[in-house]
Amino acid sequence: MINERSPEEEIEELKIQLSNYRKENRILKERCESYEDRIEHFAIERENLSRDIMRFESMEMELKQYDIEELGFETKKLNHRVDILRRYLKAERQDNEKLNELIDKLTKELNDANYEIANLERDLRKSRIRQNQRTYNLENRLDIAYTKLAQMKYTLNEFEELGFFKRVRGKKPESLDDIDI
Repeated sequence: MINERSPEEEIEELKIQLSNYRKENRILKERCESYEDRIEHFAIERENLSRDIMRFESMEMELKQYDIEELGFETKKLNHRVDILRRYLKAERQDNEKLNELIDKLTKELNDANYEIANLERDLRKSRIRQNQRTYNLENRLDIAYTKLAQMKYTLNEFEELGFFKRVRGKKPESLDDIDI
């Protein structure tokens, strides 16, 4: 292919291409500037984000430190409460042990007292039975004595009728009740 164009046409065509390249170059420069602005803007944003991240991390560390200190403080408070509750429970256990000992002692004393009461009731029943037997025996003996007395009075009356007293003592008793047995 032979070049059929003239050098002027080629120059014209090259000028047009140059003009197009310049336009494209201008557009690209504008885009580059725009991208550079964006890159600069992103760099600024990146710095701001880096600062914000560092600030956030710092705040997070402070918060963690605060949380750790707060947790430590709360742990101390809880440990103090646990110690108080342990002492309270220990005192309660000791009090319960003392109460159990006292209850055991009182129960033993109550059982002893009930045993004594049962023994006394048994002794009282026995005593009443013995007293009733003694009373019965005494009543029987009294009845026997009255019977003997009556027999003796009868005998005395018979002796008196026979004049025995006049002969033995020389005098007669005034009444039969005056006679000592």
